[in-house]
Amino acid sequence: MLRSCTTVVALLLLATPLLLATPLLAQEPDPDALAAQVVATADIAPGEAVGVFGGQHTLALMEAVATEVARHGGRPLMLVTTDGYERAFWTEVDEEHLVQRPAVFDVIADLDVYVGLPGLEDPQVLDDIPEERFALFQEMNSQLGQELNQSGLRGVFLAYPNEAEAERVGMDYDDYEAMQWAALAVDYDAVAARADRLARMLHGAERVHVTTPAGTDLTFSVGDRPVFRDDGRITDEERASGYVIQRIVSLPGGEIFVAPQETSAAGRVVVPRNLCRATRIRDASFRFEEGELKDFEADEGGACFQEQMAAYTGPKYRFGAFGIGLNPARRVVEDGDAEYRPSNAAGMVTIGIGANDWIGGENRETGGFSFPLTGATVEIDGQVVVRDGRLVDPDA
Repeated sequence: MLRSCTTVVALLLLATPLLLATPLLAQEPDPDALAAQVVATADIAPGEAVGVFGGQHTLALMEAVATEVARHGGRPLMLVTTDGYERAFWTEVDEEHLVQRPAVFDVIADLDVYVGLPGLEDPQVLDDIPEERFALFQEMNSQLGQELNQSGLRGVFLAYPNEAEAERVGMDYDDYEAMQWAALAVDYDAVAARADRLARMLHGAERVHVTTPAGTDLTFSVGDRPVFRDDGRITDEERASGYVIQRIVSLPGGEIFVAPQETSAAGRVVVPRNLCRATRIRDASFRFEEGELKDFEADEGGACFQEQMAAYTGPKYRFGAFGIGLNPARRVVEDGDAEYRPSNAAGMVTIGIGANDWIGGENRETGGFSFPLTGATVEIDGQVVVRDGRLVDPDA
């Protein structure tokens, strides 16, 4: 879920798909089986209004989900978009109309359950859109996010691998597809048990220490901030949460994330490889001083970061989020031209700057950016929970 420091609404509108080795599945699971898993995860009850959102390439699975919802007595509504429409909306609509509240917001606000499949078949169709146009949506995103927090809406996002995504991250499609389906089939009871243990350790933590071989040496405190678990389930406690993000599950999932005490972050961060849209960032480095990002520089691609952040105002350079990946079937792939660093890969560490009010932080109405830390070691109040990019049992 901590793919970037973004808002819940962005996830709702452009749903993209937050141990031990797992056997890879040879091919895509049966759509009916996937639909059954989605409906069971959301625990859909008779009479509930269920929106099923997807793109032009997900119609067959949308149909299967909607049918399964109806079998369980739910009231499904299918919502579909296309790459062509999304491209036209962001490139051709006048700014005065771009900031109008989309009708789909009103639909989402009245749902009991939201099932999201990827809206874009080719994510590159939006790569050249100026960030300023996305920033215009920020105020509406914030408004809807507050509405959804106060609602009882819960949701499931189902990742759907396709060749354009594999090409974007420089991976062979067969390997990429197999990894996605394997990540969907992990033992989520085991993932949830680990998420619970780590969440208990993070909540109230006075000192989290993150280091990497590349030179990161960062400390911060969490305090009484809520810790969010994206672990393949929605518990009764989470269903009663005042945060809609707590009532949302990703499939594949497996991640915990939190908005730490913003001004507590101190130290140096070094990120050898990252992506800014389709632009590669190499050897980025910066430091946090009382939670503020200082002295950002990069050997390559730094201009993309600066241009993206320039579209926003407010505390956009303030420390915002921290996450640890838990899914044993997802892994970092950086061989050759590959640029695949999923935030929910087991042992993956992600930090973010900017907007974090959607997860209980104090940074409001800003953009943001996330930084992947591969090979990291994480100590929570002196107990090692990640060592060299691998999850460890703090009780061992």
